[in-house]
Amino acid sequence: MKKQLLFLWVFMLSTVYAQAQLTGTKNVPGDYPDIQSAIADLNSQGVGSGGVTIILGANQTLTAPLQIGSATLSVGGAASTASNPVVIDGANFAINATFTGTRAGSNTSGSNDAMIVLNGPDYVTIKNCVFNEQSGGTTATTAIENAIGCYNRLSATPFDGCQFIYIENNTFNMNEASTGGAVIQVSPSIFTSTTTLTHAGFATDPTQMNRYIFVTNNNFASGYTYVAFNGSSGANGRGLIVTGNTMTDIGGAGTTAYGAYALRLDSLIFNNNTCTAASSQTTTNYIAFASTNCGGRQEANGNDITLRSSVTTSQTTGIWYTSVGSSRQMNNNTIHFGSFPNITSGTLYCLYGTYSGGNAPINLECSGNTINNETLPPTTGTSYLIYQGGAVAGTNDRNIIVDNNTLTNLVKNQSGTLYPIYLLTTDTVKARNNTVSNIAITNNNGSSLSSLNGIYMTSSSKGAIITGNTIENLTVGGTSTSTSSTIRGIFASLTATGGYAYVGGNTIQNLQYVSGATITGSVVGINASTSQQFDIYNNKIYNLAAHQSGGTVDGILISSGTVNNVYNNMISDLRNPNANSNAAIIGVEVAGSATTNIIHNTIYPGSTAPLSSIGVLFGGAGIQAANTAIMNIKNNIINMNGTAAGDAYFAAVRRASVGSSGVNPAGFDMGTNIYFAPYIFGEGATLSSATNVYYVSGGATGTADPAFNTSCGVFKAWKGDAGSFTEDNLTGSAGEYVPSGSSYAEGGANPVTTPFIANDFLCDTSCSAA
Repeated sequence: MKKQLLFLWVFMLSTVYAQAQLTGTKNVPGDYPDIQSAIADLNSQGVGSGGVTIILGANQTLTAPLQIGSATLSVGGAASTASNPVVIDGANFAINATFTGTRAGSNTSGSNDAMIVLNGPDYVTIKNCVFNEQSGGTTATTAIENAIGCYNRLSATPFDGCQFIYIENNTFNMNEASTGGAVIQVSPSIFTSTTTLTHAGFATDPTQMNRYIFVTNNNFASGYTYVAFNGSSGANGRGLIVTGNTMTDIGGAGTTAYGAYALRLDSLIFNNNTCTAASSQTTTNYIAFASTNCGGRQEANGNDITLRSSVTTSQTTGIWYTSVGSSRQMNNNTIHFGSFPNITSGTLYCLYGTYSGGNAPINLECSGNTINNETLPPTTGTSYLIYQGGAVAGTNDRNIIVDNNTLTNLVKNQSGTLYPIYLLTTDTVKARNNTVSNIAITNNNGSSLSSLNGIYMTSSSKGAIITGNTIENLTVGGTSTSTSSTIRGIFASLTATGGYAYVGGNTIQNLQYVSGATITGSVVGINASTSQQFDIYNNKIYNLAAHQSGGTVDGILISSGTVNNVYNNMISDLRNPNANSNAAIIGVEVAGSATTNIIHNTIYPGSTAPLSSIGVLFGGAGIQAANTAIMNIKNNIINMNGTAAGDAYFAAVRRASVGSSGVNPAGFDMGTNIYFAPYIFGEGATLSSATNVYYVSGGATGTADPAFNTSCGVFKAWKGDAGSFTEDNLTGSAGEYVPSGSSYAEGGANPVTTPFIANDFLCDTSCSAA
């Protein structure tokens, strides 16, 4: 009998305990008078089978922080788990804080006040709540920094971090005075301390850290910094996933502000958010910032971002990721710009990514982004729309991939430098099929230069592939006494030993200094500066112009290199109608001592009208090379129809400096080209001092060669070239020109094996036309 009574007593106790664990749906009011009572019971009794959902049926008032978390809720059979989660469903009722803060707060130390504090529980969902801070929090101390704060439960092993926390579909109305906190804060500390904990790493004991915090579909209506995750100084936290949120007026004062901030975090995911910076922000702000020692996977995809600010010299930033982990994505974002009424020299970064560390093959993607129909901040500082970099280390294969971005219809009403796409070192840089178009700078500074570069790459990368891009309608206007401005379609510099670069299949057109403006400088379609092999091929470059006396125009400029292959390019419509220079227009210029193979190109600067200028000195060349360059010029059509002025002249091909009269320059091979120019060849930039000048007819200096198209041509004999001819019969439009009628070019080219060229710009495989 005693045994039966003992069994019944044990059974009754277990039944009471099981009933005490919270399960099913609990209504507030109803099952509990208020949310504080419900959470006190939850902390005391824990969660039972299937978990518990606490549903609000009325607005709630908090007179102190509401703390969720206990040993019962974290350890043992009453702990919240994936099978037994805790859900707080606000049902769109408000949680109102009537207390004021007591701490100034810091989103890097965790020294914050909070409305709801999570002390180490797991599998907690907070959704459909409206968080309202009391209006009295008007200073950094009295403001409540956190609507929701995630903290460790213990200050020593096992630490007990928050894990699998879901914050969904809430509205946050917090005060902007909380400049040191974050509406949602994750900190490696206990709530009542400012001491940063040093917990074990993920591989040792993942339960010690805060990890997997999901912030989804919330409306951040007001606050300062909205989401911040700080990992331990001893081991990174893991997994902040911020998706589908609306973040309005990020920042608004003189302290750095963030939409999302990460410090010592593995995996920051910031996707599909709509974010607007505060127009009253007076110092640096970021929409999303991965700071020191952030690794793992990083994503910033599908966001709609509006940048605006009241800064003067501070930088303004959209996405800024610094990574030491694995792959990174910044894809399919849209950037807008609001007002910047006070900006002077502040730097602009829209999509910024750098990388170092890590040992696995990785891709650093920045593709499918859009910046369209916008007025950029009028800063004299540098503006970077896309900025991507990554270091080279060992045998790692790191790829920067910048594909299919659209940056178009942009205006900047101030001097300064603008980089639509700016690329730095990694193993291989790939920029493909981007559109950079209709971008105008109006310089309003009387002495400052302005530079505009469609795609700019400077690196010690092992390889670069810049193909299929459209870069068009880039203009600089306004007033300036500077003559050092630059407009370049593509600039590529590669210095890695054994490196290579391919720039091919790009369309570059209408780059120019505006007619009537005083600002001027150089206009270049493609500028290559490298100590390694460079292939520039199948590009269409046309309608480049400088309208001021100090301007120069180059279709392709090779500043340096070891071996450069320039083939199958079409270069046309280069204009400089007010130039005062003997090198005002050059189709392809080789300024360094590289070995350069110029093959199968059509160079026709005067395609829309004969070249002319009102300047007293006016000249140029289809191909011009430094005297130290080793040149192989074959199978090209070079048409330089124009009228020179002063002591300048136009030549189809010329060396930059004078040579020895009567001596065929070594290392300067020419053959099977089609020429049309006032002078076929010359050495030296001024006609009066040039040597070895040859012309077909009408020349005033040098050697006449009226029998050029026969086997008796004197130039052919001198150069050892029996396959070149002269004719003027190119027809076409929009950057594509071909000989009309019967042509010497038809079938007249010689096979080329260095480099191997299977076809030319407009023909099928094995086309043999020049």
